[in-house]
Amino acid sequence: MVELSVISVNIQKWRNVLIAGGLWLLLAGCSSFNQYPVGMEQKVLRPLRTKQGLDGAEKTLLNRTAGRDGVLFAMEAGRVAYLAARYDMSRS
Repeated sequence: MVELSVISVNIQKWRNVLIAGGLWLLLAGCSSFNQYPVGMEQKVLRPLRTKQGLDGAEKTLLNRTAGRDGVLFAMEAGRVAYLAARYDMSRS
């Protein structure tokens, strides 16, 4: 014969588990965010960190202004021009 047992459902416990799981998913997504496309590290970010080759970094950014992220790359190119003390170019 099968005995029936009562399973208590603690709503508060499951709510906390769902909240913790949701936070975990959000934080896991944030850690995998990549701002720049692959290959931009060597062409743009490394020269900017060493302050050498700013012209090459600016040229690379300006070449990418035709895509869907064109406005972002144009703004980045303006910032690079500003760092290179080409203030008139950074405003255009």
